[in-house]
This record gives sequence, C-alpha cells and structure tokens, in this order.
Amino acid sequence: MTKSGDGFRAVFELLKLPTDVACGDTRIYMIGKSKLKIENYRSVLVYSETMIKIQLIHKKIVIEGEQLQIRYYDKEEMEIIGCIEVLRFE
Repeated sequence: MTKSGDGFRAVFELLKLPTDVACGDTRIYMIGKSKLKIENYRSVLVYSETMIKIQLIHKKIVIEGEQLQIRYYDKEEMEIIGCIEVLRFE
C-alpha cells in the first residue's frame, strides 16, 4: 500500500484521522486579503513584489497582488503577506 493510495486513505478515514495531513496533501489558509499560509509545498518558482508562484504537490498556485512578501518559510510551511488580489491554481 503506497502512501498516496486509496487503501492508506481508507485506513485513516476508518480511524477518523485527518487524511489530508497523513497523506501529505497541501493545506492553504487565507486570512483576509493580507495573509496566506501554505503547508506541504515543494518549492518557490517565482518571487516578486507582485507575483509569487509556488509548486505544490500536484499543482502550482499563483498569488498576485501588491507588496507581496514571504514572511517566513521552512521545509514544511510558509506564510505570505501583502495585498493579495488573485489566487489561482495551474
């Protein structure tokens, strides 16, 4: 059984454990229009004051706005601040 397989998810659902965390899925939290927290990302692809593009596990996310900054990051999570105007997946 692979970590991303259906059987793995079924076991976690049966035990009532959060499958998104257990399977390493990306979690995205947005607080208003000024803060975005991303958990379980792969890498930063583009970083400027008006656009940040992040490689997630299965997709890319593009954040557009003004005065964007990566406030902090580590290998598990990051927080982006600024005036967030657009959030889209590629």
